[in-house]
Amino acid sequence: MLKLIPLLILLAGCAASPVPVAPVAHARFPPASAMAECEPLDRAADGTLAEVYRVGVSAGHKYQDCRARHSELVEWVRRGE
Repeated sequence: MLKLIPLLILLAGCAASPVPVAPVAHARFPPASAMAECEPLDRAADGTLAEVYRVGVSAGHKYQDCRARHSELVEWVRRGE
């Protein structure tokens, strides 16, 4: 019985010592609007000049929207929010 007392004291001392805790980094979430996927481009239904023009204009608008979202995401990363 006397041999157990030093062992119990040793175990109690280990349990009372503080355990180092690593700091937790805060999770970062980008704006939802910046994470939206780009719209697929339209295909020309026929080879008429009007249809090719319509598809080209539509592609330009979709590109500008996609570029704006991408720029927003790049700025968010650079700011490190």
